[in-house]
Order: sequence, then C-alpha cells, then structure tokens
Amino acid sequence: MNKSPRVLMSTLGRSHFIIAADNIVKEGADLTLLQGWVPKSEKSILVRLAASIIKRKSFVPGLMKRAPLSLKGRIISMPFPEVVQTFLVLTVGRLGRVFYHLSVRFSFWLHGLLTRRFLSGYDIYHVKSGLGRGGAIKAAHKLGMKILVDHCVPHPKAMQRSTGDKGYDEWWSYWRGVMEDCAEADMIMVGSQYVKETFLEFGYSPNKIKVVELGVLSMFNKIKETYDKTGPLKLIYTGMWAHHKGVHDLVDAVEILVRRNVAVELTVLGSYSENDSGYIKAQALHLPISFLGHIVQDDLRKHLANSDVYVFPSLRDGFAVSAFEGMSAGLCLITTKESSIPIRDGETGFYVPIHAPSAIADKIEYLNTNRDVIEKIGKQSAEVVEKDFTWENYAKKVHAVYEELLRR
Repeated sequence: MNKSPRVLMSTLGRSHFIIAADNIVKEGADLTLLQGWVPKSEKSILVRLAASIIKRKSFVPGLMKRAPLSLKGRIISMPFPEVVQTFLVLTVGRLGRVFYHLSVRFSFWLHGLLTRRFLSGYDIYHVKSGLGRGGAIKAAHKLGMKILVDHCVPHPKAMQRSTGDKGYDEWWSYWRGVMEDCAEADMIMVGSQYVKETFLEFGYSPNKIKVVELGVLSMFNKIKETYDKTGPLKLIYTGMWAHHKGVHDLVDAVEILVRRNVAVELTVLGSYSENDSGYIKAQALHLPISFLGHIVQDDLRKHLANSDVYVFPSLRDGFAVSAFEGMSAGLCLITTKESSIPIRDGETGFYVPIHAPSAIADKIEYLNTNRDVIEKIGKQSAEVVEKDFTWENYAKKVHAVYEELLRR
C-alpha cells in the first residue's frame, strides 16, 4: 500500500498495548492510541491519591509509562471508564464474583460508548476484546472502518474445560461481551497458535484468526550469567497468583518435593491474597515458598538472574509475557501446553500436563539431579526469544495484518 492506514487502537490501561502501539508507530503506522488515564506528572495530587488507594509499588512507574515519546501527539486519554472500573472493582466487586464481572463488564461498555465520538477519520479500529461494546464496533462499521479485535486468551469454552470453571458462559460474565466483539470483528488477532486452535475448535474460520506473538523487552535477555551446580534449586514464579495459573498445583508440587527431601526454594513475585488456599497451605506447612508481592523491574531482573527454573503450570493463557521474560533471561521453563507458550519440548523448555503436581515435581527433581540440562535449555531458550520474540517483529507482523485487512 502506498499510504499507511489510519488506525485507532483502543485499550484500557494494559501495558502491553502501549508497548505495542509504540513499536507499531516506529514501524511507520499512522496510529492513535485511545486509553485510560494518562497523568502529566507523577507528583500530581490525583496520582498520589490513587497510589495511596492502590498500594502497589509498581503502580506509579507503570502509570507514567503510558506516554512514551514516540506516541507524543498520538494519545487520547479517556480516564473516566478506568476510574469507574477501579472504583466498582474495589467496592461492588468485593461483594462476590458476579458483582466483579458486572463491574468490569459495565466499565468496558462505558469505554466503548465513549469511544464512539473519536472514531471518525480512521480506516481501522484496533480494539482490545470487550471494549467494542457500547455500540463502538457497530458505529465503526457504519463509518466504513475495518474492525481488528485484539484477543489475548483461548476461547472461553476451552478455558472452561481446562479450569473446570463454568462461569465463562454465565449471563453476568464479562466474557459474553468479549465474545460479542469477536463475533462482530472483521479479523481477530491472537497471541499464539494454541489460542487460534481453540477458536477453530469452536467454529471460527481460520481466515478470521491471525496469530501475532507479542514481543519481550530486551532488558531481560541473557541476564543470567552463572548456573549453580549445587545448593537448593531456585524456582521462580512471577505474575498474578491465581487458580487459573495453576498455582495450587505448584504448591502441591513443592510439598511433594519436600517429602522427597529435594532441596528447593520457590520465589513468588506479583499480586497474591493471604486468603488464597495455596498461600494458606504454604504458610501452614512452612513450605520453602517466599511471597514477595509486586516489585519494580530492576528488582525483577535480579530475581530472574539468581533463579534456576521458571515454573508456570497455567491452566489457560494466551501469551504469558512473564514466562517469556524468564526464558529470555536464560532460565529453564516448566509449563503446560495450555499456557500457549510455543516451546520445543525438551529443547527450549518442558511441558507437563495440567492438574498434575506430581508431574511438575518429577520434572523439577530431574532438573535438580541434572543441573547441566538447566544451563543448556536456559541458553537455548534465551537465543530463541532474542531472535523470534521481539517487539520489532511484532510490529512488522501487525502492519502486515493492517494491510491484509484493508484489502478484504
């Protein structure tokens, strides 16, 4: 195409969308990013007030990364839906799961409703799945725009099967709105072949689904320089501590290893609840698991560099950036096929079945006995991530998707 298409990308504060937009613009796309709150200064009263409520170390640094220099003049800040979502989730959402879903679903609908006034003058509406409600996708179609829905996880029916959770199909579930967006899209962009396969399984045309893997920040690449051959095996898990991430299987696996007298230490980085049954069990049994909560990226680099094995037994995921960061660092990865991470089993990581703590324990014990394997696979996986999973590659592929979409 001679002229770059005009693109409106819509998200609600998700950091990977901001990094994505930054790189897509660098690739030459004429893109505007519509997102949530973009404060002008981290010292403003509102930012300090929000930080006191959220109480997370990474909150303010993450907030200030929403406006990279390359996007100057290309950002539309629409804070109201995000503020509403935060308020509802922290109040009404705490009344139970149904209220949490309804809170998120309403804020998504509100975001879409308010998006409609910004749609004119664009060729493509690139929207995070779920945010096209409120009539946004229908309004964009009336304006002659092509709709690209950016979807990050497997089809809800596949997630229901792997997690055993029937809530994905309930009337109150925000996944209803997400799938309505997917149904109305001209094209759906997903982050892995596994996610695409779940959509094909449930009736979607292969021509409607495009796989574009996200990138991994180069700041993590090959930061692990030494591989210990003795001492306790250092395991690490980063990201949200939640049931669908398979964390309870991980706790059970550590318990099995302790009973086998295998010396391991597990560090958990990211949000967790002291009411979580896995956390309670780990504390009650005095398992060698340290919960450190949210940390800044410089500290994350240090923890990754000092670890041996990244364990990620997720029951459902679309593109687990945190696990890719571990691979990029040079750690050996243990994960599931349902995590959507495209490793070569036995070469760039190891697959284990979901709901299988004993299989996780077996693989960790094997690596503890064969420390050379950790170094070999860690270095191979770091090479693969450095070569194939860059944001530059991502941007080129998205640009090609835009061009194909306009040719249809």
